[in-house]
Amino acid sequence: MSEVAASASDSGVGAPAKKRKRGRVSFSSDVFAEETSLHALADGGASQRRIPLSDLAHNPRNPRYGYDDSAIEELADSLREHHQLQPATVVARDVYLAHYPEDADQLGTASWVVLIGNRRLAAAHLAGLTHLVASVEDRLGGADPMLAEATLVENIHRQDLPPLLEARELQGLVERHGSQRAAAKRVAKTQAWVSQRLSLLKLTPELQEQLRAGELSVKEARTVASVPAEEQAEKLKTLRDKPPAVEVVTSSAGADADAEAANGSSSPVPASEPGARDEAVDVDKIARRLRRQLDDDGLEALIGALTALRR
Repeated sequence: MSEVAASASDSGVGAPAKKRKRGRVSFSSDVFAEETSLHALADGGASQRRIPLSDLAHNPRNPRYGYDDSAIEELADSLREHHQLQPATVVARDVYLAHYPEDADQLGTASWVVLIGNRRLAAAHLAGLTHLVASVEDRLGGADPMLAEATLVENIHRQDLPPLLEARELQGLVERHGSQRAAAKRVAKTQAWVSQRLSLLKLTPELQEQLRAGELSVKEARTVASVPAEEQAEKLKTLRDKPPAVEVVTSSAGADADAEAANGSSSPVPASEPGARDEAVDVDKIARRLRRQLDDDGLEALIGALTALRR
């Protein structure tokens, strides 16, 4: 029996996937490839090997602060039921330490460092597996950005990072590559998305802690971060005290109807028509506030978004 065949019997790699139960969380778009990758493993490519979990170390430079217990438990359940369909990606200990000798203590006695698949490693331990199949990289690319950015991109597209941590990592990319536009290209996101995430770093420490604890939504945080720090607490209070939009519209519509009935008027001006807009808006004031809040990249993204709305 070949080593990869033995892998199939010991760790479940290569076993037929069971039919998914309805209502279960699917990780097929997250950490599992299509079933065809199962058969690819059976070929035992030279770059893949079956590695004991005890010989694998988590990537010390993975930007994620720990792992969500419930998500790892669900992933462990999926590993037990559907088995490993996609290999992790690892690099040899000596190759890793050639770049990051200061991380030696964090690797313990492991011979391999997981670059991609750290959640799979945690879930494999929880699921009671003994091995993972991994693709072996022979280098880190000679520079820190390869490792840091590869991990960051993986976590961003799996929505695997807390918002503030994601923002700090993105800020590092902006500093490294010189602009929000360049950073956005590196993570395959829009410049506007990067700008929105970076705005979270403008929150006061108290509001950042609320965001971290889940007491403040990302949507609320982006809105509050648009005003100076000294105005943020009041902005949040106003935001939360404001009635839901549907109630405001209903109330306004009712008031308009009453006024029309009293005046014998009909055919109100639709809210979407220019005549219904607030003519007292101080455009210069808005522009000055935006200038204070946005850097050049942010302003460019805003101009692009406003221009698109006019088309």
